[in-house]
Amino acid sequence: MAAPNVDEVSIHVTKFLGILKSSQTQEFHGWNSVAMRRAWDWAKFISEAVEHLDDAAKSHLNNTFRFDGVPSLSFSAEFTMSVLEQAPHEFVRAVVCSPYLVTHPLRSEIVQCVVSYYPQLPQHVSSDANSTTSSTRLFADITTRLNLTRSTSVLMRIANMLTQSQPPLSVRLGSRELLVPSHAAWRSHPETLHMLALALSFQRQVLAQAAHDRSSASYLAQVAAYFNDSAASRDSWSMGKSVVAQAALLDWPDKSPWKQRLLDVVQVAVADTPTRLLELSPWLAGDLCRSVPSLAMEYVPCLLAYSGANNCPPAADVTWPHVTLDERLGCLVAASPNLTAFCESCLARPGLLEPC
Repeated sequence: MAAPNVDEVSIHVTKFLGILKSSQTQEFHGWNSVAMRRAWDWAKFISEAVEHLDDAAKSHLNNTFRFDGVPSLSFSAEFTMSVLEQAPHEFVRAVVCSPYLVTHPLRSEIVQCVVSYYPQLPQHVSSDANSTTSSTRLFADITTRLNLTRSTSVLMRIANMLTQSQPPLSVRLGSRELLVPSHAAWRSHPETLHMLALALSFQRQVLAQAAHDRSSASYLAQVAAYFNDSAASRDSWSMGKSVVAQAALLDWPDKSPWKQRLLDVVQVAVADTPTRLLELSPWLAGDLCRSVPSLAMEYVPCLLAYSGANNCPPAADVTWPHVTLDERLGCLVAASPNLTAFCESCLARPGLLEPC
């Protein structure tokens, strides 16, 4: 095979990574044996193509796709050249670990394809010199998947215990002492952990989008629509708003403009409809206001209008989980003297914080 052009290979890699990601979404339910064969052939082509690249070309690919996430059974899902060198194995493992495999309408057909592909894998994909048979590799991948699923369940139970064991945080606001769930308790809550994982994944998606020089304006518009259209309910916070807001608070590469762009999305959306901040959990809304203090000027009036003055129940038309005014304020002013002073000035009206 002649040495391929690195730009052409980049196009093929983009297609291959799209196949891997599609296997982890509802789109996977549209696959059949023909689609599996096409994907398998594409994976084999990729592994053969990168085998003939020189070090400079491989470095270029590694730099281009370094922010792309890859479905993996290992603890690291970051892109490396081994993903391409072992593309056939990465493909079958992605299918094995797909959360949509069990519910696939043609799962028997899909599984038969997977079983037929394992014997065709190159020998070097096995990390164990004694594990050379296709069945051993297949069962090893299935076992790893089951163990990781079991580990996730155990970790979530531990997170629940940690959340419940955290003492409340005492926050001083004026003459009042507010007792609120600690920031550590919120961070260790399973729902928060799920949101944080999605925020990290979203950050990598944004960085990958930027690395491929795609239109930032159109992508930013999609992010804004995602933030604005995602809604909370009486039982849960807005996941879309939470993911974008939390991603904006993460550490970003120094030269990336996307941290500020995401903060701008939040600020514009809140300026248009301030109640959007109430669709976030108290600690996440507080973290946002500590990062962008001007948001507190929109947030505090919303608290007074919708959280229920004197901590009374909110109006019937409120479409987010009920949280007391004390908890909202406590999570807002914690460890922030400037926000404490601002809130005290807003709450100077006598009796506002007195119990019902």
